[in-house]
Amino acid sequence: MKISSWIYYSIAGTVVVLGVSVALFFGAKPRSLPKISFSHFESPEDFGANIYKRLRLEINSHHLLFLGVQPQEIAHLLIWKGFLASLETSNKFNLVIADKSLGEIKEIEINETVSLQENPEEIAEYLKKIILSSKKIIILAPTSYLSYLIRNNFQSFLREAVYGSSEKIFDVNWLTFSLSRFANKGEEEKSIPFSCNTSPHDIDGSSELGCLILTKSKVNYRKKRISNKYPGMLDQIGSKEYLALFAEKNL
Repeated sequence: MKISSWIYYSIAGTVVVLGVSVALFFGAKPRSLPKISFSHFESPEDFGANIYKRLRLEINSHHLLFLGVQPQEIAHLLIWKGFLASLETSNKFNLVIADKSLGEIKEIEINETVSLQENPEEIAEYLKKIILSSKKIIILAPTSYLSYLIRNNFQSFLREAVYGSSEKIFDVNWLTFSLSRFANKGEEEKSIPFSCNTSPHDIDGSSELGCLILTKSKVNYRKKRISNKYPGMLDQIGSKEYLALFAEKNL
């Protein structure tokens, strides 16, 4: 009986420790801590450069970055183009990998194309080999594949594979930058790519992210817009995830 109790408490303790570790690393609930408050930028590239400038030390301390975009949004690719151009030579990343769902990318030099959703196990093993060789990697993919606020995506698979068991696949911490369009005014709310739906209507599991973007949009409706400049903001929504929001230029 004592042995059974000891085994039970050991297993329970392990589960609790793992759960706490994941929560501390990624953040258990969406919380919004402004890093770049609602501001205006000369161009998408200018916004990307400011993201790097604001988080330079944290970015440079990681060997794996996930950069989210909305497919077909050229401005989003330009944001990360400005971000990458801002990296000092000593802090450049060795590989920029894009998910094939993004199609042809001309704005950023891509070293390799993969499919995160179709082959997650293979990608995890591939990342392990690259990380073990001390190389730094950037992965460009749809925000829907990357945000921890969305269920059943590549990020949730990798998080479970690395931190969901007592034996980690490989020892790496990563940063995720989700990126989305937000609404400048009420009439633009339908342009937000993630719906704010409650269960059971949250079919794709993205409501948590959609509601957060909608809330951030509404908070800033009354703020003054500057002509011919792009509105943008950056929030920390977990200990290892940031949400970048960007809108069309004000005419």
